[in-house]
Amino acid sequence: MVSVKDKVAEKRWEKAILMMRRYDPEFEFEALTFEAEEIFKEFYCNYLSGNTAFLELVCGTTVLPLLKAMIELR
Repeated sequence: MVSVKDKVAEKRWEKAILMMRRYDPEFEFEALTFEAEEIFKEFYCNYLSGNTAFLELVCGTTVLPLLKAMIELR
């Protein structure tokens, strides 16, 4: 059974995809998914290796100190 919460989330996704297609008629959700996965892999590998120089380039001021602290704890 699909919950109300699931239906609302689904409608938000549909709306976001429709808005992107208005902006970019060639937008493909699958391509975005692949791209996001590749970006996350790069980020996570650099985090695990302790590459703070990379993290400083890609992270905002809110999360950067937390990530640096977590690296130092390891």
